[in-house]
Amino acid sequence: MQLRKQNTNEQIRCIEVVAAIIKIGSNAVLIAKKPAKLAKTAFWEFPGGKVEAQETHAQALRREIDEELGVEIKVGSLFQSIVINQGNDELRISFYFAQIKRGVPEPKTHSALQIISLDELATSVRKYRFHKADKKVVTQLLQG
Repeated sequence: MQLRKQNTNEQIRCIEVVAAIIKIGSNAVLIAKKPAKLAKTAFWEFPGGKVEAQETHAQALRREIDEELGVEIKVGSLFQSIVINQGNDELRISFYFAQIKRGVPEPKTHSALQIISLDELATSVRKYRFHKADKKVVTQLLQG
């Protein structure tokens, strides 16, 4: 986490976050529903979390996915990074493609998991309410 000045007396916390676009087969992805108690609303998201001090993005993503889903993943290429401002926090969320190497995903910190084809996601995108950054990624995934 880094700090930078916004105005003369305010500092913005810069928080690095990683998320996994876990590919299942050639045309499906895994999405997770965050419980309403952890957010104001129960949103769907690509699972992941904060990068801790001294961690690379890949290390953080492997740790977070193990904690959240109980599986080991292979981290692939960076798909997209998005910056979201939330009050005095600036979240830099980096979305990486990933594949499950070992285990079966279980919702350890989420209320539900869903494996959904991109075709189904395109036709039912309103059914799944995504966080702002995740929604941008879904749009990009559906565009090709």
